Amino acid sequence: MGNRFLKNAAGLLTRRASWRFLVGGDDAFAGPVGDLRYAWAGALGLSLAWGVVSIWLWSLAWWLFGEPTGRLMPAAVLTTAALLGPPRRCVTAALHLLGGRDATSRALAAAVAAVVLAAGLASLQPDYYRQDAHLHWAVAWIRPWVKLHRVLLLMPLWGAWSMLITPQFVRPREGSDPVAAAFARGCSPLIATAVMGLLLALTVTYLNFLPWEQWGVSAAIILSAIAAGLLCCRAEGGLTRRALLAGNAVTQLAVLLSYLAGRNLLYW
Repeated sequence: MGNRFLKNAAGLLTRRASWRFLVGGDDAFAGPVGDLRYAWAGALGLSLAWGVVSIWLWSLAWWLFGEPTGRLMPAAVLTTAALLGPPRRCVTAALHLLGGRDATSRALAAAVAAVVLAAGLASLQPDYYRQDAHLHWAVAWIRPWVKLHRVLLLMPLWGAWSMLITPQFVRPREGSDPVAAAFARGCSPLIATAVMGLLLALTVTYLNFLPWEQWGVSAAIILSAIAAGLLCCRAEGGLTRRALLAGNAVTQLAVLLSYLAGRNLLYW
């Protein structure tokens, strides 16, 4: 009975439009596109869930391998999960745009991306000694105690936002990818702006231990998300699902690198 419940729950999840859009393969929309008006909300929910899973994977790897390997093993585990787990569609889309159709170029792009991601994750610090601004007990639960866990939560959320903001600059036109067009119809400027405001407030709250750098990091993330979407759409020749997924992956990497750069400014 338990197995049947899990199977039904998994089937219900994988049939959701947001899951098919964010995680599904090229044949996910082989039939009618269907209603994607609320796929943006599902994409944010799935991204939040992946952030929680990332924290769990990091903690598990640290518990198993511990201090002798430092943060190398947790970084390797998360990099492997990104390349082989649910985020792989975003990563694959980005590699396709970077490497093109040439298999050697795509393999090289994959190797470079894996090294940069793993090195960036391994560079994260717990920063226990940095003091946070006080939060009221009623909302304090939203902020993980371990500061690197906050970065792991922010990465997929900002990646999802990049998919919401891109259609505000690159509108669907006649002959555009019908899946991307259906997704874009649910992402109004008001929704994209409201989500940006919430994520900006969350980012500033999470990174308040960086003094003024928290604002520079937040600005860099927003600009990177917009630029990533625009560049990916330009590489695709318009608004497509692959361009949105690629922008998601590039934005997540930009969040990590922006945080590391901002944190490094404290030592100057």
